[in-house]
Amino acid sequence: PLSLSSGMRTIAGDAVVPDEWQGFTSGTTIAALLRPLELVMIPKVGRAGQIELVIEHDATADESWPVGWKSSLKKRELIPKIYDPLPIDIADTPIADVMKAIESRIETPMFYDTALLRLLELDPAKETVTYNSSRTIYTKAISLTLSKAQMKHEIRVDEIGRPFIWIMPRRTPRKSR
Repeated sequence: PLSLSSGMRTIAGDAVVPDEWQGFTSGTTIAALLRPLELVMIPKVGRAGQIELVIEHDATADESWPVGWKSSLKKRELIPKIYDPLPIDIADTPIADVMKAIESRIETPMFYDTALLRLLELDPAKETVTYNSSRTIYTKAISLTLSKAQMKHEIRVDEIGRPFIWIMPRRTPRKSR
């Protein structure tokens, strides 16, 4: 069971979901959808001894269901094309556009931690990058492109092992409680 208080329903309001999480597990998807609202999902033991999922404000939670998990598999096992070579020549191009182009080539979805990016005033649609290399690999292109705007990425998987790339700020702001 998933419990959502009326106060939490008010917070969610008419929130817009910017990403398409179709095909991913419910746990990862719900965690991702709650993140921009500063809400988290926490598994707890209910009155009847069964596990229930509780939605709480991020600031009150010590632990919560994450947006994906780190995998013990190697990058190449998760994303076979991540080490494919490519020439790259981009000039003053928004980082979001560069990531979109790479996303389609490596056939792996990329999602942004919009909550933290917004908090640190980092916007992949506005931050631009210039990058030129006659031969690089996708993983390096992703890292170098994001680092120019104080961002980084992790390869994560949902509960059944489907990979995605999670893009976040290089530094994490402290939680205020």
